[in-house]
Formats: sequence, C-alpha cells, structure tokens
Amino acid sequence: MRVVIALALLVSAASADISCEDCISFANNVREYLMSDDSITEQVETLISSLCPGSSMDPADCDAGIRKYWPQFSLAMLPAFIDGPNVCAQFGWCKRTQVKVPTCEECVDSIALFADAFGSEEYAIQVMDFLKGDGYCAGSGDADCGTAVDMLVPPALPVLAQLLVDNSDNYCCVLHDDGVCC
Repeated sequence: MRVVIALALLVSAASADISCEDCISFANNVREYLMSDDSITEQVETLISSLCPGSSMDPADCDAGIRKYWPQFSLAMLPAFIDGPNVCAQFGWCKRTQVKVPTCEECVDSIALFADAFGSEEYAIQVMDFLKGDGYCAGSGDADCGTAVDMLVPPALPVLAQLLVDNSDNYCCVLHDDGVCC
C-alpha cells in the first residue's frame, strides 16, 4: 500500500500519459533529492521551527530529539516508500503506449496529491509500522526509538507534506528530466 500512496508524487502527472522511463527517472530523482544532505537539513529545520514551539516538550529537548532521529528516519523510510521501478510498474505507468511530457500544472498537481497522502493518518501509520519494525528501530539498539517514532512521525508528515507543496514548482523544474516549470 505504501507504494501505491507514493505514486502520486512519483509520476510526473496523474492525468498525463508519461513514459515508464520518465516515471522511474522522476521518482528516483525525487527520492535521491529528499535523501540529500541539503534536503535532510531543510526537513530537520522545518520540523524544529514548526513542531517545537507548540510542543508540550521542553523546546531544547524537542530540538535535540528531531536532530537525533529525523535524519535516520527519513533515510530509512524514503527508499522503501519511493522506489521508482516498483511504484511505476504497480500503477501501470510502464504499460502505456501513448506518452507526452507533463505540463507544469500536471506535475505540481501530482505533488499536491502525494502531499495529501503523505500527510494522512493512514500514511503515518504505515511509516510508523515500518520504522518501528525492521525498517529502522529493530536494528538500531535504541530503546527509545519506538517512542520517538510515535512522537515524531504523526506531526512531522503533515509539516513535510506542506513543504513538498511549497517547493513543487522547483521540484518539477529541477528534478524532472524535462525541466517542467522552469
């Protein structure tokens, strides 16, 4: 199911007839960018500024917890939830014969669709189950890992979903092989 939810972002447009190769390339480019040092830093800083001021936790503890856990959580979940060949094949994008380059609007709309799913409770449950299991915590040796997943993932995903939407034009320009939205 996690692969199905992730597709909306990974295909350049939900309504466009794009090639399998375009879908896989864009999906992999998005995944690689989201796993980059720059993106992880942006995610961490966004989460701290969005979540810590309203948290019941001490702000310094909130900051430290996000800095400790989010980079590893993000790096663990992204390859599992955004895998181009599996996502594109599962949704049938690799069976299409009529193809075109998506428009900027189609690309941005597909990111918005993904962001809606990414920020949902259903998606958070899938990510939490994955991270608390073999995806991360089971092998981390950190007794507090599961608690950190429970405390961080549900509020983090909607914040990061909005970050995706806010940057969608840039993602479509820079990460799509055809540079839509440039």
